[in-house]
Amino acid sequence: KQWYQRRVAITAGGLSISAAGEEIGDVLKSSYGVMIGLNDGVSDQALETAKNKLKLELLSAYESNLAVRAATGLESIAAGSPSSASQLCGAIDSITNEEVIEAAKKINSSAPILVSYGNVESMPLQRELQ
Repeated sequence: KQWYQRRVAITAGGLSISAAGEEIGDVLKSSYGVMIGLNDGVSDQALETAKNKLKLELLSAYESNLAVRAATGLESIAAGSPSSASQLCGAIDSITNEEVIEAAKKINSSAPILVSYGNVESMPLQRELQ
């Protein structure tokens, strides 16, 4: 059996999920449920934990020159100019529970768009998520 890494990421466009074919239905339904739950906000401890994980991922990406150049290029395209790691960590630290709720409501206000490739036998139908 081939091993697949599960990955869930919240992006500007919504929620991006990767998982093995036989797991995707459960992972997708679980992730969708978590997103709906964010409409009510999160505990201060959960928000702080999420911020720390995001900062760790950011700082880990800045460990290699290639990653720094890629991040700088993306930031220049998205924001008009690059930011330092400390500026980005500061922005992460300033995220509030109200902003989490606002972002979750924005993402959750639209119907999910499911895109898949590979083994789609376990992929739930869109109506099964709502």
